[in-house]
Amino acid sequence: MKLLKTSLIKHLFIFTMLLSVLASCERDSVKPSWDVDLLIPLIADTVAVQDVLDERFFVENPDQSISLVFDEELFTMNIDSLVSLPDTLFHYGMRLSFMPDPTVHQPGDTIISQTFFLPINLQYGDSYSLMLEKGILKNGNIVFEAYQQSNVNLVINLGIIGAEHPETGSFFAEEKMPKNELFQKAYDISDYHLNLSGPNHDTVNMFTYEVALIVDPDEPGEVTIFPEDSVALTIYFKDITLDYARGYFGNSVFHVGPHIYPFDMFDGIDVEGVSFEDADINFKIENTYGVDVNVNIKEIIATNTHTSESVSLESPLVGTNLYIDRAIELEPEQGIIESYHSSFDFSDSNFPELLSIRPNEISYEMTVESNVHGDSTKFDNFFYYNIPISVALDAKVNGGVRIDSLFETSRMEWNGQNIDLENIKKGDLKFIFTNAFPFDFIMNLYFEDSEMNKIDTLVFEHFIEGGVLANDGFVANATETRLTLPLDDNLKNSFQNAKYTMYELIISSANGEHIMIHNTDYLKFKVVGDFEYLFEQ
Repeated sequence: MKLLKTSLIKHLFIFTMLLSVLASCERDSVKPSWDVDLLIPLIADTVAVQDVLDERFFVENPDQSISLVFDEELFTMNIDSLVSLPDTLFHYGMRLSFMPDPTVHQPGDTIISQTFFLPINLQYGDSYSLMLEKGILKNGNIVFEAYQQSNVNLVINLGIIGAEHPETGSFFAEEKMPKNELFQKAYDISDYHLNLSGPNHDTVNMFTYEVALIVDPDEPGEVTIFPEDSVALTIYFKDITLDYARGYFGNSVFHVGPHIYPFDMFDGIDVEGVSFEDADINFKIENTYGVDVNVNIKEIIATNTHTSESVSLESPLVGTNLYIDRAIELEPEQGIIESYHSSFDFSDSNFPELLSIRPNEISYEMTVESNVHGDSTKFDNFFYYNIPISVALDAKVNGGVRIDSLFETSRMEWNGQNIDLENIKKGDLKFIFTNAFPFDFIMNLYFEDSEMNKIDTLVFEHFIEGGVLANDGFVANATETRLTLPLDDNLKNSFQNAKYTMYELIISSANGEHIMIHNTDYLKFKVVGDFEYLFEQ
């Protein structure tokens, strides 16, 4: 037992001494550390066809090729002169000589009251062949002029039966005519509905008028009307625009234009040049009028007002009659129609050249012949002002396209603020670009702060060569481009302050050629941090 106890005490002493030594070593030792090479992905993105081209302008074909398509309205036209209401409706002049002797009247007495029917001459082109049954006025005025020669103040009442407002009813005016003075007043007749079919609804161009001459009720006493007294009344339209008309508009030729129409197809597309090969081009004309027409395009000019470039359309169809049948009115006066669509092949034209200047204006001049086959609709011609005839472009580029300096941008959130830069001894940013587009790219890549202000430039005007094309037009091999940027103190500071990365791409067809685009084309790029990192325990 003693031996055992002595041995145990000895071992306990030795163990205690070892713990003391180890404790002393722990206080005096340096933490272990080691260097490690790390590859940290920082930025990655893929640019696809829909990122380069506006999806409005391309379709994917069964063979994976991309065709540019354009379905854009070129212009619309209202043939304002199709139905022109005359300035003067009627003159009404009357001498009271039918009264053989002077007559005495009390204030408020009616001297004469008449109802009469008068046709109006509706001008159509250079003739007066227009026959109008119904109309709706978009805006305008009726002007009422009166002059009376007498020693009595009179009141004149004028009613027009067949000119009705949906809310207030038939047009009616009551005005005082001071003695021996000219009176004039304009009345707003916007939204009035016109019925010119007469009281029996069996004629055209006919208004019914009611006129009454009344002694002014404010006269102090009885008055005398003499046979030599007279009244002259003139009624005329001013600044009239028809919103709707129905009848027979005759056979005539109208000159339309030149008019300038804004063309916004290239709005929002920043490109210096574009051209096309092998395009199917059609003009779609939508006839919304109840009149069959011959449209004769005299001239179409595309203009880029920013570059002062203009190109005129050249085609065998320019200067020829293009026949379009009439629209059908499904519900009269309600604007519900079935328009007629015609398509004309302008593939044999220089229209791709017009598009190549990226126009923002189209000017046109043409003639329109109405009712080519005469009155085939039995007085059912019609038009609506707010549903104009339209001319649209329908084009599909089957061949190659050449793009010069198309500018695109993209922005991504930056997530590199949490990288422990203190322990990065040294390193580089490695940029890897894999281009499977038939386009060459020039890239600028920036760091931006939270306000999207540029705070550092990572890449500027870096050229990325297009992919290698095979004979079938596909990219046979993607081209890889690499770039290295040393990590310095300024770049470390940008790492901490950046909120976004933003890149700009300037895109051009490889070698300036017309190339085919496919839905398999892409540009991939990534930025990797190649860092020597100090690890400490």
